[in-house]
Amino acid sequence: MKKGCIFLVLLLLLPTYGTSQQPAWSSPQAVARELPTMENVSGFINAVPSLLDGFSLATPRNVTMELVVATGKVDMLYREDPPWLEEAVLEFYHLHNFTVSQQDTDLFFSQIAPLPDEFSQSIALLVYALNDASRSCTFAFRNLTADERQFLRQHNQSDTNVTDVLRYALSERIKIFPNLDLFASNTDKLSLLVQKIDRAALVDGGLGLLSAVRVALPVLEKYAARFNQSMVLEDPSGHIRVGGSDNTTHVGTCSLLIDLGGDDLITVRHPEEAAALLLNVAGNDRYQGQMAKSFAGISMLIDVRGNDFYTANNWSQSYACAGLTALVDMRGDDVYAGGSHVQAAARAGGLAVLADVRGNDTYHAYSHAQACANGNSLALLVDGTGNDVYTAEGYAQGYGSSGGLGLLVDVLGNDIYDARFYAQGAGQGWANGLKKLGTGVLLDGAGDDTYTADRFSQGYGKIVGVGVMADLLGNDRYAARASSQASSELFGVACLLDLFGNNTYQRSLHSGGYEGTWGTALLVDGMGSAFNQKLWDLLQSLAEYDVAPFSLLFGLIGG
Repeated sequence: MKKGCIFLVLLLLLPTYGTSQQPAWSSPQAVARELPTMENVSGFINAVPSLLDGFSLATPRNVTMELVVATGKVDMLYREDPPWLEEAVLEFYHLHNFTVSQQDTDLFFSQIAPLPDEFSQSIALLVYALNDASRSCTFAFRNLTADERQFLRQHNQSDTNVTDVLRYALSERIKIFPNLDLFASNTDKLSLLVQKIDRAALVDGGLGLLSAVRVALPVLEKYAARFNQSMVLEDPSGHIRVGGSDNTTHVGTCSLLIDLGGDDLITVRHPEEAAALLLNVAGNDRYQGQMAKSFAGISMLIDVRGNDFYTANNWSQSYACAGLTALVDMRGDDVYAGGSHVQAAARAGGLAVLADVRGNDTYHAYSHAQACANGNSLALLVDGTGNDVYTAEGYAQGYGSSGGLGLLVDVLGNDIYDARFYAQGAGQGWANGLKKLGTGVLLDGAGDDTYTADRFSQGYGKIVGVGVMADLLGNDRYAARASSQASSELFGVACLLDLFGNNTYQRSLHSGGYEGTWGTALLVDGMGSAFNQKLWDLLQSLAEYDVAPFSLLFGLIGG
């Protein structure tokens, strides 16, 4: 369902792309015939609340059998008191080279022995999944030396060589996009290192960890009210911790933190170059500091319900550098407050996701935030329902640079977006040596929304970058001062697409479909004006040069 929301605007823009020499979108007229109606779009959007009401992160299953499948330890089924949690913890120590005395280990095992089997096994399942995710991290970075990892840590910002664009423009016939094959080869060190990362392994590790959460969560919720409210179990290394349903303060470095309830104050850090999980079942919680942050690892923060407050300075609230980070808040009116590189921000091939499913939420940041991606990375912020407020200074709200892809998707609600520059669907630059454009997309599904910005926003593309600002349903208001609302230059592509509703626009210099030097801009208000020759030429150019991320989307849509 969420993937459908993300791709909906692209389905509207990009008709079916087949694998034959004669694509299905062989003419603008053929494209127009495939347009969905307002009733189609409205029906889909308005069905989202009921879909979310029926959606639950928890997936009830037999935990014992899940452990057998995950570990292959069939013999445990025939033991009277199978030590699932004990063996999972010992494996965790061995994997991370933790030295714990036998005396401390025996004391901890005596503390967990009285736990109900189902509850203990659910924790064991999460520990085993964490171990597997850490192995995936090791495998994903197997081709990088220690010096190369240090380089990634210190030099993870990618830039685009504007000279290449100008050289091409002066020597070749001008088209919508220059031929990216003529640009810099893979000589940029950061680009080379990013290509050594096995991001499929990171995704597999993250999905495995999420799958274990879905199985363990129903059991954790079942037993949450049965334990001493002030209970806190902590292993001797301090990396595995279980908190009860009382108000608890958690600090320090922790790989696995499970909290069953209470209004908690949480300031824990996750270790780098490994996997970490924070699972909070309930409570109005406060998260402070660098939470949900990864470097060359996997970091997950999942909050099931409660009105929560997230506050940080920089590098937090789903930030990924050459790793994978996910912050998932299922329910509640939440507040996210941060500085720079927060709220779904990614660099150096990182994957950063912030998903808030339900509630009236507030997002405030300074810069490089709210779906900001650089250097062949992906940043995704998805908000399901609620009247939300987004504020930032710049490089935010769907911004991609140097081959990064930044997507902000808000499905339902009367939302407010406010930023100054390079925001609300803005992109610039490509990844050196890769045919990947800096792409920023802001997609709002439905609601009467307000967008305000100063410049370089609301659909802005520059230096072979793509910026898309798209709103499907609602009576919306747009206000910007300059170089916004479909404004482009230097082979940039800019789109502002508002398909249904009575909308108002305030703008001045170089805005409203402005095409600067070699730029392409498309301003659409209403379905009838969308599919003209300019859009057709743009589609042809994207397909001809096999440019990512659009080439991937063509393939997905075409099957």
